[in-house]
Amino acid sequence: MSVVVAAAGEKFDTRVPLIIVGAGAAGLCAALSAKEAGIDAIIVERDDVPAGSTALSAGLIPAADTRFQREKGITDSPAVFAADIQRKAKDEADPAIVDIVTARAGPLIEWLADRYGLPFEVVDNFNYPGHSAMRMHGLPSRTGRELIDRLRNAAETSDIVILAKSTAQRLFADSESRICGVEIARRDGSRPACVPPPVHIVFPPAPAEACSVADRQAPMSLADRFSHHHRQAAASGRGR
Repeated sequence: MSVVVAAAGEKFDTRVPLIIVGAGAAGLCAALSAKEAGIDAIIVERDDVPAGSTALSAGLIPAADTRFQREKGITDSPAVFAADIQRKAKDEADPAIVDIVTARAGPLIEWLADRYGLPFEVVDNFNYPGHSAMRMHGLPSRTGRELIDRLRNAAETSDIVILAKSTAQRLFADSESRICGVEIARRDGSRPACVPPPVHIVFPPAPAEACSVADRQAPMSLADRFSHHHRQAAASGRGR
C-alpha cells in the first residue's frame, strides 16, 4: 500500500500532465477520457499485463437509462439506481459520490460502445440482488478478462503509456493535503537483483518558463522520458 508524505522540499525528476495508478477498468477508462480531452496521462500498473480484480470478475457494469435497456423495454433512471445503492448501503454512502456514479455510468457505457466498439448488452435473464431494474451491462463472454483486454487494446491504440511492472511507492501531498506527486518504483525483469531507483513525478505540468533547457530544445515523449531516466540510473549505478 502506498504511503502519503509531505511534498515540501521534495525534488521531482519528471513532470507529466496526469498520472493514474492502476490499469484496471476504471484507470483505463480515465486514461481514455483524458486522451480525448487532449491530456496525455501515464498509467502505473503493478502487473506485467493489466488485469487486477477486473479480470477476475464477470466484467459486468451497472448503469441506468441506457439505450441498451430501452431497446429491451427496461425502464430505469439514475435516481432509481441511486436509491438502490443507498438502500443497500443503509444510507451510509456519500450522496454526492452516489449521484455522480449513477448519473455517469450510463453515458460511460454508451461512450465505450460508440467510441471503442465494446459490444455491451443488458443481462436480462437474471436480476442481481439489490437492483430494482435489470441494469447489469456485459460483453458477450461475460468475463472481466474480455473487458480488460478490450480496454487495454483501446489504450494501446490511443498511444496511452502504461508503465507495467511498476508500483506507486509514495504519494506526495501539499500543505492542503492534496496529492501533487507520486514516487514510482519499477522492476527490471532481466535483472531481478537490481531494482531501478524510484521515479518522482509531479503534476500538473510546469509552466514553459520552468522547463529545463534540455526539455525546451529536445522534447521527449513520456515513454522516452522514463526510458531515458532509467538508462541514466543504470549507467550511474544508482538504486543498487
